[in-house]
Order: sequence, then C-alpha cells, then structure tokens
Amino acid sequence: MKKACLVFITMIMILCSVNCAFAGSIEVVDVKVLDANAQVKGSIVEYTLDVPTSWRKYIYMERELPSNSKKIVEKIVLYYLPMNATSSKSVLMELALFDKDGGAIDSGYTKIYESDKYIYAYKAAAKNPYVFGSDRLIFDNMLKEASKAGYIKDYISFPTEKDTVIKFTVSVNGKRIPSPSLANALKVVYVPVREACQELGYSVGWNAEDSTVSISSGSFYTSLSKEINGSQKYNIVTINGKSYVSTMFFLQVLKCSVEIDQYNNVRITKGN
Repeated sequence: MKKACLVFITMIMILCSVNCAFAGSIEVVDVKVLDANAQVKGSIVEYTLDVPTSWRKYIYMERELPSNSKKIVEKIVLYYLPMNATSSKSVLMELALFDKDGGAIDSGYTKIYESDKYIYAYKAAAKNPYVFGSDRLIFDNMLKEASKAGYIKDYISFPTEKDTVIKFTVSVNGKRIPSPSLANALKVVYVPVREACQELGYSVGWNAEDSTVSISSGSFYTSLSKEINGSQKYNIVTINGKSYVSTMFFLQVLKCSVEIDQYNNVRITKGN
C-alpha cells in the first residue's frame, strides 16, 4: 500500500513540475481551441502551421492571445492527450510569435524563423510526465521529434517577404464576422452593428422612417440613430449602406468585454 501511494505521489509531482515549467505571468485575454487536423493560420501575422500527421490523433491545441505582454503576440500550445483516460493532458510544445520591439525572446525558446518585425520560436517540454504504459512511449517519441532543431519548422509556412499584418478584423465571442472594423481620425473604432449584435444574440431591426437601429433581447431594448441626443450617447455611422457604432457602445451599454489591438482588430466577448 505504501509503495502504491509513493508511486501515485511521484506521478503527481512530475505532472506538476512539467506544467509549472510552462507557467508564466502573462495574462491571457483570449483562448481558442484549434483543430489539429486542419491547417492553422496566424491570428495577427499571416503564417500557417500543419501539425505532423503522426501527431494529430494525440494532439489538442489552443491559441493564446496575451493582453499584458509586450513581447509575445500570440502563442499556440500543443497538448498531448493521453490514451489512459485517468491521466491528464500535458504540454508537448509551445510555439510563440515574439515582437522584436519587445526585446529578446524568452528563456527556453529556440528561434526557428526571423522576419523584419517578428521572431518565431518554439519550446518543447522538459521531460516526459507519463511514468507507465503506451502514453510514456508515445510521448517519448513525440518529444524526441519536438526537441529536434528545425523539426517543427518544416511544418510552418512563413511570410516570404515582409510581414503581412492582419488588420481591422472583428471577432465576437471567438467568431470572426465578415465585415471589418473602422477607425476615424480621432482613433475611435467602429464595428458593424447588425453583425456584431446578432452574434451576441440580440434581435436587430431597422426603422427606415427615422433611420434608427433597434437592438433588443428579452426585456432589454435600446435604439441608435445618426444623431446623439440626451438619452443616447452613441450614434450610428452609415457607410455603403451598413451601420456602424463605436466599440464603447458594446462596453458601456451591452456590458461586453472589448479588446482592441494596435492594428484595430476588435475582440468582443460576453458571457451568458
């Protein structure tokens, strides 16, 4: 019994040490689950990643977008999903995109590509967290490959010239809507009212007589017009027949979380 307890405690300590090795002080503003069987495209900068075929059935991936890091623009974390249902997933590898203006890349990362503005780097797990069975063997083989210099580079397509930066996108609760954001000379950022509000679950109507947009859900109701009046702090701007409103409307009226990066990419989220 004592021996069994000792083995169990040892396994827990190993798992904790490996997961802690990847822990940091970066605050993540958005996490999105990625499909390991599909080509992954960069969120901020255009690049593509194809997960090695032999890895795919064992891999679970997430994209992290840090909010308080001046260096890491985005990170893709590849987790190993164990065959043993009683074991927990563990980090196999991290791929990070570093902004060169933020200084040197973090300790533990290995550079695999450098462009005018960014450094692409990876970090493999320090050790195998699995003690017994097929999971130990599978993770061992994958970790050997992940740790080889240049291995993962063969599965990433980098920009051939200067970085193509993704700008003026709008995502609502993790889903990108078709229309872009807009920014005026005062750097006020606007998003399309109908698409964004409908994605949040609101009903959106248009009154042609007074050119107002109505937004409702249950007992909630508000309207927007082209003019700002006493009760209406935000007005719509119509461009090519589409109505836009300031992101502050979503923050202050609809009580959403709103994130806007330096390229006017907007992320709007709201819980249930």
